[in-house]
Amino acid sequence: MKTIAFLLVLVLAVAGVCVVRAGGVQRVSPYNAKVAYRQGEPLAFRDFALTYQGETKANPPKGLHAWTIYHFVVKTPEGKEQKVSWSAGTGDIGPTAFQVGARRFLLELMRSDTLGKLQESELVIRETGSNR
Repeated sequence: MKTIAFLLVLVLAVAGVCVVRAGGVQRVSPYNAKVAYRQGEPLAFRDFALTYQGETKANPPKGLHAWTIYHFVVKTPEGKEQKVSWSAGTGDIGPTAFQVGARRFLLELMRSDTLGKLQESELVIRETGSNR
């Protein structure tokens, strides 16, 4: 009986390593916390996945400084996608609001209203409630 139990544990351990190596286990990122992001790598949240797509530079009218626009894609478990962009624009470093189903969220870059300064590759997703 001990041999069968040992073999079962061994098989499950090997299977677990194979799943992790194949990318089958994805850590769920928490809301209201600093999360590191990288271009093209989806971040799994409880209600959606968020992928940073890259950045573009705004072409402002003469006399204004150019600014960076950060582009993300939100994908629901049902496969629906929406584009979300964040920019400090002319200097207001505030969150960008978006909605998934009936739930509302804020995307924060550079600075979080609740957590303070963010590193260049960090973001915060704040859950703000629902429309119901």
